[in-house]
Amino acid sequence: KKTVGIFAEQTTYGVPMAEGFRDEILAHGGKVKMYSLLPFGFKNFKEAIDTLDIDDPEEFTGYPETKLDAIYLPFTTMESIGIALSQLQFYNFTGQIVGSGDWHDANVLNRFIDMLDGAIYAIDSYVSSDDTRVYYTLDTYYNFWQSRPSTLFWHGSDAIDYLVETLVNKGISSPDDIPEVFRSAPPYKAVRTEIFFDGGNINQRMNIMQFSDGNISKLK
Repeated sequence: KKTVGIFAEQTTYGVPMAEGFRDEILAHGGKVKMYSLLPFGFKNFKEAIDTLDIDDPEEFTGYPETKLDAIYLPFTTMESIGIALSQLQFYNFTGQIVGSGDWHDANVLNRFIDMLDGAIYAIDSYVSSDDTRVYYTLDTYYNFWQSRPSTLFWHGSDAIDYLVETLVNKGISSPDDIPEVFRSAPPYKAVRTEIFFDGGNINQRMNIMQFSDGNISKLK
């Protein structure tokens, strides 16, 4: 059986993501050897480690290796991701790292390149440099401001694109038509994500990314 460890923060995002991952692993015949819900704003894994049956650390070599097939870390801030990775190193947990949440920062990933090479994570937004709209927008923005836009810039940019595509270009005759237009509009592929309103979970369409050799690439 494949063995998995799950460490998640007790938040409205972390708990359901951890539960869903655990249920899928068990449904496919895997074994969850570690399942820990960490307090919000955690600074270490001590409370979680105290509940596990692992050997005490050696004086010079530290903790013995605890090898798993995969370790799932659904965290929503780069701070919590950095702390979690540091604690995994300290307690000598090894295995394929799988993440979801705000993992898309090459600077942080490169800090832990030894343990993250080949790591896979899911994010709900991704700005591709291959998109001609991105190239045009970045070029225009830089020529005007002499700087690069922040990540949040693309939220506003996508919102305007979606409104123009869905409302302006449709030529609606009355503001009363707006709710129905949104409900019936097909998914729109904006720069950072696909926008749609069907009453379902907003994260049902994710980008699967991989960090390898210091670079981030999109798998799916």
